[in-house]
Amino acid sequence: MAVRFNPFDDAFRRDPYPVYRALRETEPVHRSFLDAWVVTRHADVKFVLKDRRFGVDPVPERIADRHRFLAARGGNLEALLSASRRFFFFLDPPAHTRLRGLVRTVFSAGAVERMVPIFTAYTDRLLDDLAGRGDFDLIDDFAAPLPVFVIASMLGVHDAELRTLKGWSLELSRILDPLVSLQEYQQMDGIVRGFEECFRGIFAARRDEPAGDIISILLAWAFGKKKPAETEEDLAD
Repeated sequence: MAVRFNPFDDAFRRDPYPVYRALRETEPVHRSFLDAWVVTRHADVKFVLKDRRFGVDPVPERIADRHRFLAARGGNLEALLSASRRFFFFLDPPAHTRLRGLVRTVFSAGAVERMVPIFTAYTDRLLDDLAGRGDFDLIDDFAAPLPVFVIASMLGVHDAELRTLKGWSLELSRILDPLVSLQEYQQMDGIVRGFEECFRGIFAARRDEPAGDIISILLAWAFGKKKPAETEEDLAD
């Protein structure tokens, strides 16, 4: 029986792994009914990611279509559209290469090793929150919040802002979903505006008093105090 990849199916959303397993075993390069290719084997995925003939999913263009639709009716998705065109994962070289160069030092092996105490502290914090509970969802209550906490700490975001940013991040991640309603796009636009307002204050504070966080480092690069690697050769694996 042929495997049907349907990301909108409720059973798939609850547990997609049986479908992925079946695809790997019977049809590792699968053409879905959405007219999209689904690649499930590690070697094939690695090949696609490295081959320059492939590009990123044009999500910003889908948002641009919705923006034009709303603009004709007095609304807009201006903030979401502008932000999506600058999101790391929607960029191809050379723009992706330049931004990767900006953050390369921040995520070097040595820098990550220095962050281990932060990882440990937030892991302990999440586990303490789960202690004594009769049940919990491992993804929603532990795996999903952990990277948000860690990245927020690396950015220098305080606990007072963390809960709001966590919720916003999870809602904004829906931008990767192939089926998003116009209303959800409008909600995401509001979230982007909230992010911008929050980080404008943080940027201003770091310009006045730099710290050891990512924002301070990126601002130093932006104002020419330090130049990161920006070429493909510098960033070669």
